Amino acid sequence: MYKRCSYQDITMTYGQVISQALAASGTAAVYSGQLDAAPIGMPVVQYQETDWEFVRRMASRFGQSVYPEPSTGGAKVYLGIPETGDVCKLEETGYTARVDRRFYKAGGEAAGYSRGQFLTYEVESWEDYRVGDRTLFQGKELYILGKRCKNEGSQEKSSYILSRQDRARTRRISNEKISGMSLLGTVTGCRGETVRLSLDIDAGYPSQQAYAWNWVPPTGNMMYMMPQVGTRVSLYFKGEEESSAVAVNCIRSGNGCVWADPRDKRLTTEHGMQMNLRQGDMGVVTLKNQVMLDDLKGINIKGRGTLHIMACGTVRLEGKTVSIYGKEGVETYEVAITPEGSVAVKAMVTLTSELWNLGITVF
Repeated sequence: MYKRCSYQDITMTYGQVISQALAASGTAAVYSGQLDAAPIGMPVVQYQETDWEFVRRMASRFGQSVYPEPSTGGAKVYLGIPETGDVCKLEETGYTARVDRRFYKAGGEAAGYSRGQFLTYEVESWEDYRVGDRTLFQGKELYILGKRCKNEGSQEKSSYILSRQDRARTRRISNEKISGMSLLGTVTGCRGETVRLSLDIDAGYPSQQAYAWNWVPPTGNMMYMMPQVGTRVSLYFKGEEESSAVAVNCIRSGNGCVWADPRDKRLTTEHGMQMNLRQGDMGVVTLKNQVMLDDLKGINIKGRGTLHIMACGTVRLEGKTVSIYGKEGVETYEVAITPEGSVAVKAMVTLTSELWNLGITVF
């Protein structure tokens, strides 16, 4: 059965993760102390994997293969070659010898390896032996690294794979299913440029310490804000390893979202401040003021308070017609900076008309 869950508590050891993954099926795992001493250091995600596939992937990080153990009571798996301590005898009258493909993947003789280091034998026998048993074959001490069984009439015949003990090591396995995938979660905490997430796939599993994932907004580092606790975020996996995952965006939620058009970009704070980049206009909006640049209406500045324009140089207003409207009149004044650095009002004129046309004509 395929499962989806995460292990975000990076203080857990690989042994603890493997044991917890197998606990639901009642399967026990036998592994070396190396796995109990090694914390995962980075969250691991079981995504669309069976427990067997997930445990194989975790064991591969230590170069270990996984073997079922059918001879003892209850379900059990070994990580690494089982240390049975038993010695078996296999007839050398009929066998198949071959060079493991890993010889060529490792670079072959050009990389300093010999074919004998990767030589394997396949031997058939009516005797029942276990993976991990040791034997003397062709004058070499070899181990049973694999076993296949078949029925011939009323008897069971086994085919054994023999090789050196170090040939049981395996390459690192990744989960290609997570590459390009996004997992949804709810923000439970923020600090610096990181967010902690309660992932949806962990619903129904015991609570755990959430990991601080790096926050990488779609806008890059030019203009962004950190998500707030309780908001929805996507955890995006750029590759086949969990180390490639980053929190990338906040998800719009709720029915009837008025800003649902993906062509309109908007940055809104929890205080209601906005920066808009829409198809026909752009601008800044606060609770009391706004500055908008509109393709159809032009530039629009609105506010409930005072509009103050001040410059050390000349302030110029140019246009075919420039009009200033004041509901209670328009006041103009001229100021000058004295040699002592103070500001002096040189002249003031109050126009009581509601509309004052400056009469500026541009040719």
